[in-house]
Amino acid sequence: MSATAFERLIVHHDVLLTSALAHPDVPLNELPILTDREIAQLASWTATEIDLPRCTVIDLLARCASRRPLSEAVTGRSEALTYSELQKRVTQLASRLLAAGLTRGARVGILMDRSPGLYVAMLAVMKAGAAYLPLDPCHPQQRIAAVLDDAAASMVLTDLPPSATLNGTPAKIVRVSSEGIADLPDSQALVSEDPAPDDLAYVIYTSGTTGRPKGVEITHRALTNLLLHFDSELALGEEDTVGGITTVAFDMSVLELFLPLVRGARLAILPRATVTDGFALRNAMREYDLSFMQATPMTWRMLIDAGWEGSSRLTAACGGETTPPDLAEQLRVRVGAAWNLYGPSETTVWSTGHRIKDTSGPIPVGRPITNTVLRVLDEHGQLVPVGVSGELYIGGAGVARGYLGRPELTKERFVGDPHSSQHQVLYRTGDLARWSEDGELEFLGRMDRQVKIRGHRIELEEIEAVLNRLPGVRHGVVDVCENAAGQQQLIGYVVPASLAGPKPQEITAALSAVLPGYMVPRPIVILPALPVSENGKVLRDLLPSHRSGRTASQPPSYGSELEARLAGIWAQVLAVDTVFPEDDFFDLGGTSLLAQRVAAQVQAELNVRLRLSALMKHTTVPALAASLQEHVGLG
Repeated sequence: MSATAFERLIVHHDVLLTSALAHPDVPLNELPILTDREIAQLASWTATEIDLPRCTVIDLLARCASRRPLSEAVTGRSEALTYSELQKRVTQLASRLLAAGLTRGARVGILMDRSPGLYVAMLAVMKAGAAYLPLDPCHPQQRIAAVLDDAAASMVLTDLPPSATLNGTPAKIVRVSSEGIADLPDSQALVSEDPAPDDLAYVIYTSGTTGRPKGVEITHRALTNLLLHFDSELALGEEDTVGGITTVAFDMSVLELFLPLVRGARLAILPRATVTDGFALRNAMREYDLSFMQATPMTWRMLIDAGWEGSSRLTAACGGETTPPDLAEQLRVRVGAAWNLYGPSETTVWSTGHRIKDTSGPIPVGRPITNTVLRVLDEHGQLVPVGVSGELYIGGAGVARGYLGRPELTKERFVGDPHSSQHQVLYRTGDLARWSEDGELEFLGRMDRQVKIRGHRIELEEIEAVLNRLPGVRHGVVDVCENAAGQQQLIGYVVPASLAGPKPQEITAALSAVLPGYMVPRPIVILPALPVSENGKVLRDLLPSHRSGRTASQPPSYGSELEARLAGIWAQVLAVDTVFPEDDFFDLGGTSLLAQRVAAQVQAELNVRLRLSALMKHTTVPALAASLQEHVGLG
């Protein structure tokens, strides 16, 4: 503990005692421990309120079409549209949708390939006063059907050929070309009223803990706040190009799609085949001379692995998952500016940002964006001191209206702010965070990914940060599994940087040199690649079991009968099919408890007492057999 933290602890103790004496009937967990000065300091770090113009993305589009009619607004592989053409097609499609029965406030599914037509469709739905419902054509049919049903979508706009995907949906199916022209009768009717700031802009679905996806309702006001903040922060101009690389079903897409409308910049929508190929994406970034691009850590790593050298013209934003320091450094040296962004879908994409400069330690998620309030609270709803972890709550202009059709869940996750007199709503993120001494927010991971190993509370992200800094490690993640003893056990998954990458034992040794023993994952599983979603997030559920075994052209060969019998005992205790002579006991999932079980089996089968210290020291079958032969004469 630093001297500053110790002094702060003493002050908090004094404040608590004073409060307890003044209010003897109040429970301790409801008494404050922060000084007035500390409370004021925390408030100053989230004092971001400014006047927000009453405008929407539709107003921004109209302004660009008026000021820059002949400038290129959006481009794709098949077509490019000027701002004048974009405005005309958006208005035409909105009119046709209204004439076909679309009503204000309705939800409209958009199931289209990545093209300028997709952009036209999204804007047209909003111009008609409805909310767009983004769907990914690559998602399973069952997922798409579930979202359409849960959202009670009144229409679906699609450019895909007829298929079973939309069979059975009561929504009206409207065919829209890749140019944004609908297969509907032309309509001369004008859109009488553009959307208002408090109208819904979109409803985006995220996974639910119960297995049922939930729709997050985002208003135009929240969307405008996001766009105007990043317009000010990034200072993009009319000659800049923003890379559109994210599936629209992932809310990261929102910023990249609509940010160009603030200043009249250009949007380059890249096809899925390009986005998922590091070499193709690298070439496309050079071709379009991108000024701004955001991506998950996995996508940035994919680019770097493909030989992307960067560009001083590019502003790079990394988010969606924790940005490891090694990746942050690789980004920082390749671009003009690198940002680490954080935010849940329920608070409109991004809520904080940090300009990456120092990469010697964990990368903060930074400070709140405009009109955003951050509270780090303990389990009793009290503000926690600087440096102390707590649950992060987010309030302000970006907070969603709630979950569509889920009033109970909305009530549970969107709560009142106990530290504001303005009846402000806070979104309870379930994320663990803390304030640094200089007012930067540090993200510590999900509260539900916090684990205990041998009684020690562990944050998996801390181990992953160390793992990903090791030489020869391209990607690494840490997860928790249950071993043969029913205990929680850390397991590491590593993608080496080359075929000559470090061996599991070398990785374990390197981690052991930095982390306490209870934080070192065992085993280390070497993989050719990590399973990731189309959004670039690691699919932890698809990581292989450490007990899935390995195959060999021939059965293992042991040097003696003793080795064979020991291998059989290990296999039984560790619940693995085969133990090879070179296998390490702890890399197979061994723990001190399982070592004790091995000793008991050795005693029962071989009538020999095996000291636990011997197994801790001799962790392969041949080594343990040699030790037994030396000390007790077995052979």
